[in-house]
Amino acid sequence: MRGIVRWYNNLKGFGFVLGEDGEDVIIRRSNLPIGTYLYAGEKVLYSIVDTYRGPQVTKVKKA
Repeated sequence: MRGIVRWYNNLKGFGFVLGEDGEDVIIRRSNLPIGTYLYAGEKVLYSIVDTYRGPQVTKVKKA
């Protein structure tokens, strides 16, 4: 999927991606490649996995 980082706090290690489908999905630091920082407005490519906490972004790449 493609999306835009709507909000991400590098200190807290989580944020939200707004997907092309209009859904906000949480992204956690543990799902980012080591050394990757995200900022609001960045375009990303990603997959979604269903967890016990709900859907989460995984396999993130900057577009």
